[in-house]
Amino acid sequence: MPDQYKSLPHNPEHERIFGELQMCNRHGLIVPVDAPHMYYAAINSTACKLTALGAHYRKLAEMKRI
Repeated sequence: MPDQYKSLPHNPEHERIFGELQMCNRHGLIVPVDAPHMYYAAINSTACKLTALGAHYRKLAEMKRI
């Protein structure tokens, strides 16, 4: 972790959400926007977007097929 980020406060709820988003990223469902890695997207509060695979699974979930 870069030194400039070590002093940031920790929020357990945000860390839990980040863990879930990171899992989705590892499975190819989301990617960070304007950041090289999910960590930097979280630190800089940038967005994530669904990949084509993520959008497909979301549609299946909305249709109650999974």
